[in-house]
Amino acid sequence: LSNKFNCVVNCYDPTNVAINFMNNKKYNKDLIKFYEYGIWIVDEKVKFYKQNTSTNLTGGSITNLFENSEFDLLQCYKLSTLMKKNNHNYIDVLKMDIEGAAMEVLNNILQEKIFPGQIIVEFEYSETDKINEQEFKQWSKELSNIVNKFKDNGYKCYNLPRYSHFPYSTIEILFVKNQL
Repeated sequence: LSNKFNCVVNCYDPTNVAINFMNNKKYNKDLIKFYEYGIWIVDEKVKFYKQNTSTNLTGGSITNLFENSEFDLLQCYKLSTLMKKNNHNYIDVLKMDIEGAAMEVLNNILQEKIFPGQIIVEFEYSETDKINEQEFKQWSKELSNIVNKFKDNGYKCYNLPRYSHFPYSTIEILFVKNQL
């Protein structure tokens, strides 16, 4: 996006795998702004359960998607706080791949009446052999509720096909705000 449209892209990720990646990557730091904190529903340090403890480089999940007892305490902020920090009053595109935390963040965004032009979000859930039928039905109901809330707020919703090799399943949805 930054190269094609010459626009600023703000990236947020407090995990050491992302920090290591960005520190070792050459990119235009005038257009791509990387911040070592995450997006969540409160402005505080929260537990990020580690994805992989066999190396020092680990991703993380606030919702413990990876079913691991080891965690790091990492700084997070609400989207509204990050918008204030960056002097933004509107977001054109919001892309979230936040390892199981998207539903809570999207509910917070709706509650705070933040309506980006487009939202691309990945919703994750555990492997089907690790989630029982009742849990899957509840997760599906919550996902349906989120989709309906965005539709009620003037968005069209599109399912983006996603095939993953990870030990969990994902659904990606594109929310596009109707322009009047």
